[in-house]
Order: sequence, then C-alpha cells, then structure tokens
Amino acid sequence: MLKKSVLVMLTALLIFAVPVSAQENVIDLDEVVVTASRYEESIMDTPVSIEVIDQEEIEESNAKNLAELLQGAGGVYIKDLSGLTGKKDVIIRGARQKQILYLLDGQPLNSPQDGIIRLEDIPISIIKRIEISKSASSSIYGANAMGGVINIITKDADEESQTEVKFGLGSFNTQNYSLTTNYNFEKSSLLFSYDKLTSDEHRDDPDQKSSLDRNDIFLKYKYDLSKESDVNITYRLNNTESNYPGSDSNDDYGSRDDQDENIKISLNQNLENIDRTFLVYNNEREMYDKTRSTWSLTGYNTTNLDILKRGFTYKETNYHFDNHIINYGFDIIENEVEDNELLTNNKHDNLNKALYIQDKFRLNNNIFVFGARYDDHDKYGSNLSPKFGYIYEITDNWNFNFNYGEAYRAPTFLDLYGFGGNEDLNVEEGKTFDIGFKYSDSICRREITFFKRDFEQLITYNNDTDVMENIDEADIKGIELLTSRNLYDNWNIDFSYTYLEARDDSVDGQSLNMPYNQIALNIKYNNDNYKSVLNNRYVDETNSYGGGKVDSYFISDLKISTSLDENKELAFEINNLFDKDYEVVDGYPMPGRNFMVNLSTKF
Repeated sequence: MLKKSVLVMLTALLIFAVPVSAQENVIDLDEVVVTASRYEESIMDTPVSIEVIDQEEIEESNAKNLAELLQGAGGVYIKDLSGLTGKKDVIIRGARQKQILYLLDGQPLNSPQDGIIRLEDIPISIIKRIEISKSASSSIYGANAMGGVINIITKDADEESQTEVKFGLGSFNTQNYSLTTNYNFEKSSLLFSYDKLTSDEHRDDPDQKSSLDRNDIFLKYKYDLSKESDVNITYRLNNTESNYPGSDSNDDYGSRDDQDENIKISLNQNLENIDRTFLVYNNEREMYDKTRSTWSLTGYNTTNLDILKRGFTYKETNYHFDNHIINYGFDIIENEVEDNELLTNNKHDNLNKALYIQDKFRLNNNIFVFGARYDDHDKYGSNLSPKFGYIYEITDNWNFNFNYGEAYRAPTFLDLYGFGGNEDLNVEEGKTFDIGFKYSDSICRREITFFKRDFEQLITYNNDTDVMENIDEADIKGIELLTSRNLYDNWNIDFSYTYLEARDDSVDGQSLNMPYNQIALNIKYNNDNYKSVLNNRYVDETNSYGGGKVDSYFISDLKISTSLDENKELAFEINNLFDKDYEVVDGYPMPGRNFMVNLSTKF
C-alpha cells in the first residue's frame, strides 16, 4: 500500500510540473504565519508543517462552519456525525480531537470539561484566515497541542469602512443571514458582525428529526495609543440550539442549548527591536444537553454544564541579536467546571502556569530552531516539552526541513472525575518527527512531508477495572503531499494527498475512523463575468466500532458566483453534486445532493 501511495504522489508531481503560459494570478512568495512560533514569520522559514486557508479560499467555499472549512486541508479528516447539526471531530495525521489545540486569535478554546470544541458553532463570517500547524507544538503552547494547532484568526477592525449583508436560502429549509460592518475613526476602529444559521436538516426518520438555530455576535474594537502601541477589545456571544440526530441503530438522538460568551483584551507594542503582547481573557459557557439513552432509567442522559475559563498571556519577540530571533513568554490559565456528570464532586477547578522560550538562529543557508516550555499544573504536576527544528535552504525556492517535538495532553475533568474517573491519571505523552521539502515560486507551491508520531500513556476506559487509565499506545506514520498551482490565466488547482498508518490497542489493524488514503482536488476558474470552484475529496474506507467498516466515498461540491454589479454578488452552491449515498461514521447517513443560493451586497 505504501508503494501505491508513493506512485500517487509522483504522478501528481509530474502533472503539476507541466509548463504553463504566463499567469495573471501569482502565489505570495513570502506568505506570513503566526502560529508556528507565536510571531510573524515566513512560512518557508519555519520547520513545522503548516497550511493556511486564506480569506479568498473561505469566500470561495460552500462552508457554513469551521468544520466544513477544514475538511479540504491536507492531513485533516473530519469525523462528521451527519450534516449541519451533527457533532464534528477533527483528526490531524492520526491525532484525535482532544490532542489538538484550538485558538481564536491566540486564545485557547478547548473545553477543560472534555478537551474539545464544537466546530459547528463557529461561523465563517468572522474568520479572516485559518492556520493549521500539523506538528507537535507543546514547546510553545503546552497542553493539548500534542497533535497540532488550529489557529482561527478573525477579521481586522481597521479594514476599509464598509457594510456587507449576506442572505442565503437552501435545501432542508436552511437559511443563513449575516451582517458585517466596519467603522474607522481618527485613532480607533470598530468591527461588528452578526450571523444567524437555521436548518431542519436531512434525516427523514421521525425519531431522527434534527434542527439548528445558531446565533453569533462578534465585536472587535481597536484603539491606537501611539504609532507603536494599540489596545484591542474583542467580545463574542454564541447561542446554539439544536436537535441532533443519532445513529440509525441506537436512536441516540438528543437536543442541546449552548451559550458561550467571551471577552478578550490585548495590549500590543511594536517597538524598534521588540514586539510585545499582553493578553487577558474571560470565557463563560452554559450548556444543557439531553441525549436519548437505552441505558438510563429515565431514557435520557442529561448534562447541566457551567464552565469558567480565565487566562493571562505575556509574550515577547526580541530581534536585538544578529541572526537570532528569540521569543519567550508565560501563560496562566484557570479553569472552573460545574457539571452534573462529575461523579465525585459536581464542581472542580485547576490552575496551570507556564514559561516558554525559543531561539531561531540563522547560519548562512541553515536555520536552527531550539525551544522548550515548562508547565506547572496544580493537579497533575509539571511537564517539560522540548523542540528542535532545522531548515536547509537548497535554493531561493527550495528547502529541506526537519522538526522534532515532545508534547502532551492533559487529563480533562471528565477523565479525572466523570464516569470511571481516575484522579491519579498522568498526562498523555507524544514524540513527533517531521521531515520533508518545501517549494514556492510565483505560480506554484509544493510540500512533501514524511511524519511519525509515537503516543504513550493514552487515556482510555479499562473495561476490566471500570476506570480511566493510562494504558493505550499509538504508533502513527505517513506521507503528505500538498501542491497549489496557477494554470494559464484563469485556472488554479489545489491538490493534497495523505497516506496514514495508525495503530493502537483498541482494534486490530488500522485505528478506528482513520482512512489509509485521502485525496482533495480543488479546481478554480475565474474570469470577468463569473467564478466557479469545484471541490473534490476522496476518503478511503475506515474501521468502525464492532468490527465493521465504513465504505470509501468520493464527494464533489460546486460553487458558481457572478457579480451583478460593482457591489452585489450572486452565488449558487451544489453540495454532494453527484448525489452519493455515504457515511463518514457508521450509522450516520450524510446529506444527499442539496442546494444553496446566496446574495451579498456591500455599501
């Protein structure tokens, strides 16, 4: 199977090496990212494997939430429990949802209760770009960055003053309305966004009827203290009410009422040789969930959840030294959770304090990156997470890169105090290796990466002792190819291929919900009158619970948009273009062919 994977990648490289005529559109040779090191740097100058979904790609997609945006990225697999209302988990190169850190403008989003976030609750209307770091990043970010980092970067407050209104109507009575407006003043700027999404979804079974009503308010205010300093205040309120479907066999459907409120204040200074940020945030979440269960005496499992997260971050990047960029800082995070599912006590709290430092050193065509982070947690003790990265610049466009990192995932409140909870749990630990090549010029970008992950002390439920224990291990390895190329004057093609071998103790053979092969091929055409985007993805068969398998599938989504005038655009979307019957998770059928019409206007 590995030989077949290599043949696929070599074929793709040959295809995209074909000469083409001069292009109107060019690829940014010096694309800048912030997630790899917590400061701005060229994507070619970081040894980690990182992929960017920019604002143009977001606007071209059919996505209605964060999960749908991520599903076309290389090495990313979305475990989708049935359409807009179903729960969605992300897997990056074999690392599961709880092992991935999610950030919103640098602020951690992972719930301390179960370690995940609800990807379906984040609208795309507030997102400017997404950076996906697929390498272990605990040396910079600490817990939960064991499998990588997904950093959601929101739109700026100081963009051009304008108002944009969007209306969308589609299948399953889906309706999407959004309003985004910017105001610029002499020393300040303001961004306001409101997004509403409702849908009745696609399941015909009377017991599996589902619905969604998501409302999101986002506010960002920026005030310039001086030419070098500014203050940003961000407020977000999300309320999601949903009736979500269960599996066909278990009827484990339910309902959820979830409210999330967040406020963040940051002070940013850009001095002559130092960049400095102070950040403080407060996040409060209330959720009520009622899930059908044949094991419960009442027929339902109910969850009443209150979460309070407070954090303070200081980070500084120092450019004083020749050939060195040194960044350092500290994080303090306090969590409080009140949950009726916590058996030993309904209310718990914890506190984590951390210091980190990293040095990027250039010597001729060589770049070396050394870093480490020390975390001190009041429940499970301390952890040291080191990192080493290396880049060799073969030419101005080609480089060789290597990255090694040690990382960990912290036990959640449910791991410690929930059903089968064990207060003596240790952290999950991982060692990750990436080695590969990157290429970038004005018309093409290519990247090939060979990766390996060794995870130990994985937390899982022990059926023999009826408690959570550090008893599982995972051995993960694979190959990933990414390429993007402008063809002729109006065409662009993005291609990604991932081959993954994942083994753990839960099943013989490939790990559950882990496809061996994934391919994404996105074709774009643009002229003066209209733009069309065809997104295609193939996912190999996967192992399911109980020894079953979920069949492979190939899905295409199409979007055609045209400008009615200078400020108005009409877009027509067809999802699952060929009306395929398929499942991502066994027992959860995905929507058939469905449509969406969107009208947007700016003034």
